[in-house]
Amino acid sequence: MWTLAQEANWEELKYVISNGDGVDCREALIKIKDAVIGSNKQKGALISHDLVPIILNTCIDQVQSPDRKMDALVILGSFFAGSLAKGSEEQVECLVKQYNIVPYLLKEIMSKDNSKKCVETCLSTLRSIFGHTCAPKENFLANTDVLKHFLRLASAGSSLKTQICITSILVSVCQTNEDQLRLLHAGTLQILSRMICYDNEDIQIPALRCLSCMCYSNRSVADNICVISFQGRSLPDILNSLTSRLFPAEIQLIAARCLTYIYRSGTLPSTDNRISQKALPTLARLCAESFDHSIIASASETLAYLIEIDSELQRTAAITNHLLKSLSDLLQSQDPGVKQAALCCFASLGANDEAIRKRLMDTYGLINAILNGLKDSNSRVCCIFFRFIVYNQFFYILYSFL
Repeated sequence: MWTLAQEANWEELKYVISNGDGVDCREALIKIKDAVIGSNKQKGALISHDLVPIILNTCIDQVQSPDRKMDALVILGSFFAGSLAKGSEEQVECLVKQYNIVPYLLKEIMSKDNSKKCVETCLSTLRSIFGHTCAPKENFLANTDVLKHFLRLASAGSSLKTQICITSILVSVCQTNEDQLRLLHAGTLQILSRMICYDNEDIQIPALRCLSCMCYSNRSVADNICVISFQGRSLPDILNSLTSRLFPAEIQLIAARCLTYIYRSGTLPSTDNRISQKALPTLARLCAESFDHSIIASASETLAYLIEIDSELQRTAAITNHLLKSLSDLLQSQDPGVKQAALCCFASLGANDEAIRKRLMDTYGLINAILNGLKDSNSRVCCIFFRFIVYNQFFYILYSFL
């Protein structure tokens, strides 16, 4: 029985995987798998002993048995798993940049000879890789063969895990206007419409995120969303229904964000009830302190974007659901991101209406909050308040107040 405490053991494992018979090779892979899962030290040893190329070749070698291939994939996946067991950032960057792992995974995903379990494992690893900044996201969608294959894998007949992985990857790689249009022309909206209607938040959330990535500042995508329907309901109406309190807060938030982006693209008017009577009140409600900080910050930022250019929406927001009190409370948060989001929302609220600006100053102590923020011991907080004063609508108000 091998142990990996000594240098010679790694060299022996390397030799067995490269030259041993099937049984010995499988045993060696299992030994490595058991060693590296949960141990960054052992992951580092695997890299330093140049075993990564051998493991990669095992993954793509069609002569290898499915069991050995799966063991090799699990070893690679352990570097990226979304837990404390994942590798360090340096180890992740090494596999992505030095060993160029992504093309190996894509080859296995595209292969017609691999089992569904193998493809699912590769997709799961790829999804985790694209959660890192070193991932090769640029122009990923330019490969039309890969995109078409991914969308075929996202069909209703695939496992939920496969569909979740596909949509999560698409969220990560949708970076530009060109990427949005590539997804549009490949037929992604029809697939997302089906996924959004699943009674399963694990797949609804990445599908909604993908939709929001596609329609941000893109009139062509937004126009197409408004003519897409699923089971007799238009996609905007489906999004409208998902803002209900009956759904988890994150689903409400992303659905409202999608409607916001569709409106800001110019496809829907601000007077549309789905904007003024559903998206806006939903976002205002999600600004309350009772929600998680990530929800609050995102809701505040999205609401700021929703009302930024429309005076009537600003007036509606100012009297909606105790919004001003909620935003004022958020300025006292210890989370710099929450403070910044609240400031953005305040800036949008007072962008066009003098009466609202006066109300913000007189009733909710915004000026005092800004002055206190500039004195905060946290330099990041100070920068947030300073940027708010310089770049938003309250610079001249603060000047006159002083």
